[in-house]
Amino acid sequence: MVSWMKYIPRNILETEGPLLTTELASIMSKKHHVSMAAAKKGIERAFKKGTIKRIEFMTFGRGERLYYSENTNQLDLQLKALKAIENRRPIIYRLWRALQKEKMLPQRDGLKITGLPTKRRVQKESYKDIVDYLTELRLVSQKRIAINDENIGFIVRNTQPPITEAELRSYARELISKEQIVRSFLHRWKSMHMVKKVGTRKQISGRIFDAVGKAVSRRHMIVVFDFNLIRTTEDYDIEGLLDRIYSVFRKRFKQVVITYCISREFTKAAQQKAVTGRLKQINLVQVKIEKGLLVTKKIDGISRQSRGELFENQIRYILRQIGFQDVQRGLKIYKSDRGLTEKPTMREFTDIDIIARSEKEKKVIICELKNWYTELPQKKIEEWVQDKLNALVDYLRKELNIQDEIEAWYIVSKKPASINEDEIVKKCKCNIKIFSKLELIDNVLSKKNPFVANELRPIVL
Repeated sequence: MVSWMKYIPRNILETEGPLLTTELASIMSKKHHVSMAAAKKGIERAFKKGTIKRIEFMTFGRGERLYYSENTNQLDLQLKALKAIENRRPIIYRLWRALQKEKMLPQRDGLKITGLPTKRRVQKESYKDIVDYLTELRLVSQKRIAINDENIGFIVRNTQPPITEAELRSYARELISKEQIVRSFLHRWKSMHMVKKVGTRKQISGRIFDAVGKAVSRRHMIVVFDFNLIRTTEDYDIEGLLDRIYSVFRKRFKQVVITYCISREFTKAAQQKAVTGRLKQINLVQVKIEKGLLVTKKIDGISRQSRGELFENQIRYILRQIGFQDVQRGLKIYKSDRGLTEKPTMREFTDIDIIARSEKEKKVIICELKNWYTELPQKKIEEWVQDKLNALVDYLRKELNIQDEIEAWYIVSKKPASINEDEIVKKCKCNIKIFSKLELIDNVLSKKNPFVANELRPIVL
């Protein structure tokens, strides 16, 4: 290659402004009729000779570098770098979009938005790497604020006028006040034996979540309480957070339940992700802080099976709290030539959602659960009584010789306003009660344990 070739890249960059490797090589190839390979060699030689410069600390996809001349304006370089990031580095741009909107983000929110691990693993970039990239480009600064023995790290967009320490301190206090509510909530849940383990951000090394609890369930649900995404409201949140959670936990757990305190816009994005094939296994529950209290709401997109399993776990817990020791779920009953039996046959009769016994009260309860979004028609309840419940009562009395009082609970999400319970009672061979979830908490559990009822109410609703 002739020696004058090393000056060609500089001349192009001074005219066109900063360019990526392929863009610069393409212009050289067309203007001087050389191959792309020869053009790229010429660019590398010009860089080594010092006639052009490039951003050394990061690449822009497939090894692309951003080259610029010595006289390039810093603002032009930033704008070109951001354009290249937008087109070629979606994870970095996801974080930049959040910073454009919010101007300042806690480092832990940045972790969720990117979905990257804190530290570099082998050759893969980490969250720290991409924050350093933005810092080197002079787009952001990294700051720490100490409040009440808490040391909170922030990434702050470089604005004019700059973000003041007073603004950062105010935001840090807002975060700490909301954390306190959720921490209290988590540890009370643990004291009620609803979770086996509770971890906060101080206890989880290298975590991307603020708190994690392992729910007591045969399905081994993971419950992720993410309560800091209260300001960011666009799809970059859900892209990073849900993708990361799903990739981490899907091999170890059959179901993932995510609860968080976020905005209506975030909920929409979560719902859209939940109904896609890749994330359909994730059960989404929204948790908001309203007037200092936690309020929960299930989000559409949850499968019927997942909603049912979660509901069953909650009812089992309530039964234990009101004094029922032997609480079984999913008991299968079959038909045989001699009648009903628990021994498997080719003819399945029904599943008993929950059956429980109280030694103290000498009572057996058969529970049928319907966690439907819509009100259950009375006809559906009557059919269950006539086709299933009466046969089960006879089976318990005659075949199992149950002498205790037998009672049926039909528990629904929404109780029909026009239901005639007297008509249903007349058709039933045992006492039957029809509860909505709210009635079960307020009329039954609250009498036995008002504290637990108060804590469980927002979870069940």
